[in-house]
Amino acid sequence: MESLASLYKNHIATLQERTRDALARFKLDALLIHSGELFNVFLDDHPYPFKVNPQFKAWVPVTQVPNCWLLVDGVNKPKLWFYLPVDYWHNVEPLPTSFWT
Repeated sequence: MESLASLYKNHIATLQERTRDALARFKLDALLIHSGELFNVFLDDHPYPFKVNPQFKAWVPVTQVPNCWLLVDGVNKPKLWFYLPVDYWHNVEPLPTSFWT
């Protein structure tokens, strides 16, 4: 059985190929994909549960971190901006260290 790292590498290669085709078709340079954002409940200090953007999740297995960005151009290695604020009041996800990083 293939390792998760090699499966993920093949998955990214497939997404890169699809991205190249789509960007060429629409004459674009790159895609900037947002993970999504938190929405606060009216008159409350707690947000609704976060749901990640499915287009972001297809590229990056990060499902609990809002305000991340991914830049893909179909050629170069995708670039991830991981939202990691210094915050006293809120739980902040640690920087990932896994098979895909």
